[in-house]
Amino acid sequence: MLEYNFFKNVKENSTGLILALLIGSASYYIQDFLNYSLMDPLVLSLFTGILVKIIFQKSEKISKKINFSPLIILSLGIVFYSFSNINFVKISKMDAKILFLLLFVILVYYFVIIFLGKAFRQKKEIVYLTATGSAICGASAIASVAPEVKADSDDVSISLFAVTLAALFGLFLVLPLTGLLFFLNDHDYMVLSASIMQFTGFVKASVLNIPYLERTMTDAARMDFALLLKAARYLGLLVALPLFGSLTRKRPYFSSYFWIFLGSCLLGSAIYAWNADFYSNFITPYFKVAYNFLWSVGMAAIGLSTRPGSILSYNGLWAIIMAFAGMLAAILVSLLLISLFL
Repeated sequence: MLEYNFFKNVKENSTGLILALLIGSASYYIQDFLNYSLMDPLVLSLFTGILVKIIFQKSEKISKKINFSPLIILSLGIVFYSFSNINFVKISKMDAKILFLLLFVILVYYFVIIFLGKAFRQKKEIVYLTATGSAICGASAIASVAPEVKADSDDVSISLFAVTLAALFGLFLVLPLTGLLFFLNDHDYMVLSASIMQFTGFVKASVLNIPYLERTMTDAARMDFALLLKAARYLGLLVALPLFGSLTRKRPYFSSYFWIFLGSCLLGSAIYAWNADFYSNFITPYFKVAYNFLWSVGMAAIGLSTRPGSILSYNGLWAIIMAFAGMLAAILVSLLLISLFL
């Protein structure tokens, strides 16, 4: 399990901490330098950590030293993340029909993935993480929920690998093909992308590489619209954190982690309401740097602690099936609701 005794963990795993810092820093700054939407620094950090683990796993002396459980790093990241991404003021101004569509798609993701997980008796931690990563915001959601469900490094790696595969398939094949086959205009295509894409970077990529569709919005308006819709999905974490924490412990559970998360959301929204320019231009950019850096380091630590073979294990295969099934169901429901309401 992700350990709670942070200082003991640091002392016993200083080599792992140093490696995690190096890998996480490199992944973050590579993405920042290249500014490539598809290169999520959290995903890059995780799989770089796994690669380092593979390289050194034959050396028992070194392999034992590169394990570092990143609970405190993930927990710090969630404070900056919630402050920067969940803005109740902005979301309250959205079209109620679109909010309903987003909510329904999130529920479909959860229902399909959890149903399949229970039907085939999959490990509940992997099911919860795969469902949350698919329904809300990929690596960020997985990093947020992992401590609440007491997930271990293998659970996180398996879930993120499955969600990433499904997202790549959706972005490069399913999404553009669906847009062309159903003659969507750019507005409806943005709704479809923002409601089903698992990563914010992938939503950005879908805006920048929109297929030949009817244009009703400017390039800048499309990007702002799609990212606002994607941000609204983050609200799902306010339910996912206590829900899966409670299911894991089999009793009502609202951790201090959840209250800090909620408090950060409210504080960020209040500051935005007081002075939107100050919030958007002088606070949010630095907070985004903070949580992306912290979570990059945390994901590198998880990669270093992962058993490489676990990703392609029986649980790993079923996680991929669940992620793909959830995404395909979400696309069908999103298309139906777009045709009915938009």
